[in-house]
Amino acid sequence: MAGTLYETCVDRVSVAHDIDNVSDHHPIFTCLSLDTKYVGVTGKVHSPRPSWVKACIKDLDQYRDVLSKNLAHLILIPQIEALTCRDMQCSSVNHVAALTRYVSELTKCCVDACQRTIPVTKCRQSSGRIAGWNELVKPYRDKSLFWHQVWIDNGRPRSGTVAECMRRTRAMYHYAVRNAKNNEERLISERLAECLLSNNNRDFWREIKKIRYNKCGRSKVTDGVSSDVGIANVFVRTG
Repeated sequence: MAGTLYETCVDRVSVAHDIDNVSDHHPIFTCLSLDTKYVGVTGKVHSPRPSWVKACIKDLDQYRDVLSKNLAHLILIPQIEALTCRDMQCSSVNHVAALTRYVSELTKCCVDACQRTIPVTKCRQSSGRIAGWNELVKPYRDKSLFWHQVWIDNGRPRSGTVAECMRRTRAMYHYAVRNAKNNEERLISERLAECLLSNNNRDFWREIKKIRYNKCGRSKVTDGVSSDVGIANVFVRTG
């Protein structure tokens, strides 16, 4: 983190045995306790939202089923008078309050059904996912994991057939990762085109904006001052 000042205390030292390590050696890493003083930086916080375009027929059927059950539990008796009112100029405070509660309950039913059945959006940047992982990378990783485990079970030999298979499958896995990363933009573009062709309701430019979105973080502390008024006064003094 930029602007971080820290004191370290080594808790323990460990050795990593992982196929994601590109070296034949055993990397050593430490776990540190940090007494940090840092400058906070605000950034875009991803809030998962319902993604109706990801919902399959089964998801939609479950949504309808849950929504029907939620609506069946609504108590309409307090709102009957307001719902059956035929006065176009009605100004009854009781009617307005009853209808407000009714709309609120309807909204809660819809939101609850949506949260329980509809997939949500994900932040690919924060999760570290690679486009095309399942199709282009995962098969090689699974094979590399298999031979890595065989290599461990055989005492981690430095030479021989098992060691060669372990290194070869690991190299293929790392090549697949690099290839997927190098072609990430093309893969995303192809998927976007497929989604737009299969679902005309999706807005093209909105999707492009999501892909190209880039917002720099803003510091919340300036010269040791964190309040809005204090930061403003800092710039007034230096201006």
